[in-house]
Amino acid sequence: MKPTANINMINAVALSCMIIIIALMTRNNKINRYIGIRTTRIISSDKIWKKTNAFASNLLLAVDGIGLILAVFLSNMSVVIIIVLLLMAVVGSIVYSYYVK
Repeated sequence: MKPTANINMINAVALSCMIIIIALMTRNNKINRYIGIRTTRIISSDKIWKKTNAFASNLLLAVDGIGLILAVFLSNMSVVIIIVLLLMAVVGSIVYSYYVK
């Protein structure tokens, strides 16, 4: 019997689950060295830290949802698509941090 599961889709779902966990962890955390978007401007203000990481969390969850939907239809490229969307979300969060007041 041949397995019916596509390994690329399984990898995409596993990667998406990890991104969801990271996104939920960044939502309400305090300034730290390990989890969250960190630039010198973000670390300098607690208010900017909270706003930027809340935005990043929501953006990661949205991007991950799109990535999961695309993983179903484009299973051969699903991991690459999720990584590209993830990088776009991180860059978007860093750009957002410079415009938040």
